[in-house]
Amino acid sequence: MGLHGAGAPMVLKSLIITILLAITQVSFAQKINRQQNVAFKKSKQLYKDKLYQQAIDMLASQFQLSSSDTPSGALTLAAYSYEKLEEYNSAIKLYYALIQASYKLKNSEIIQSYKSEGTDDLPEAPDKLYLYYHRIAESMVNLYLRDYEKLSSQEKEVIRKRATMYVEILGESEYEDDSYDNIIERFEKHDKYLVDVVFHSSWFLSASYISYRNQLSIERQSDGLVVPINSTVDGLCIGGGWKYESAFWEYNLNGCFSAATMNVDTDSAITYQQTGVSSTTLMVGPSVLWKPKSGDVSIGIHIPFIYNTGDYTVPSGYSISNDTLLTYGYFLETNWKLSNWGIFTKFGKAAQFKSSLWVVGINLGL
Repeated sequence: MGLHGAGAPMVLKSLIITILLAITQVSFAQKINRQQNVAFKKSKQLYKDKLYQQAIDMLASQFQLSSSDTPSGALTLAAYSYEKLEEYNSAIKLYYALIQASYKLKNSEIIQSYKSEGTDDLPEAPDKLYLYYHRIAESMVNLYLRDYEKLSSQEKEVIRKRATMYVEILGESEYEDDSYDNIIERFEKHDKYLVDVVFHSSWFLSASYISYRNQLSIERQSDGLVVPINSTVDGLCIGGGWKYESAFWEYNLNGCFSAATMNVDTDSAITYQQTGVSSTTLMVGPSVLWKPKSGDVSIGIHIPFIYNTGDYTVPSGYSISNDTLLTYGYFLETNWKLSNWGIFTKFGKAAQFKSSLWVVGINLGL
């Protein structure tokens, strides 16, 4: 879902793995035969070459990876390989096996103290046990984020509760790799994302100022001379609409009605001029808006159908054409939401209008 955290820096992770495997190598030689030692070394090289499944297969050929009696070096390398393969359940099982094999009593002491007194006066633990806590919590959050839809409610609760416990224990320790800090935040971001992607529908009212120039024509009937007339419209447009939105997208159907006035004139062979001409404009259409970073600002397109007519005075011996238009437009729309109301602008072109059309206004949610 795009919400997995960054984790520890790669250099630090590689250093931890190298140190951990080097430490286990000392006791390793006392517990394994020559053939197993060769397999372990080959597995380490396969891991370094990012051949994680081959590393696991090599280990499995010589070790019982399901047994806590298996040397810790083999189990640790297998667990890291499973994490790289995103087989988090398998990784978690191996980390638990490592804890049971080497730190059973200390782990029980820490967990019991946490359950009874929280993080107050927690017993100290070896760094390797803290490392296992970290890796378990990391695997759990990755499992939770990836398989959220597949997990039952009980499984989600258990995973989140246990991961939180390990993170809080680490928070009171001297454990140096602080990349566990973002694990709880990743759970919370995921919860927020689940809320954000849900769509809700609602109604709204709007009031806006519109401005544009239209062009029609006047014809002198005596000689058939036709010249263009420019009409400038400025006025208030009242409307509203319905929207269907999430935190990331909004789809709406909106419109407004304007009973404005306009000024009409020509600058050609025929002198024609009017002021305060009644104009009726109706705009209705859909909008598709995107909200960058799921914020309060959205940007998108609006495709309205536009009806416009005017109450022109026609001089004797003349006729006016295109005084009523039904056309469409294509606008760039931006919105800024402020609580239950917002500010919006639309700017674009209507197919048969002479100029661009500009709208600025406010809307109010119902």
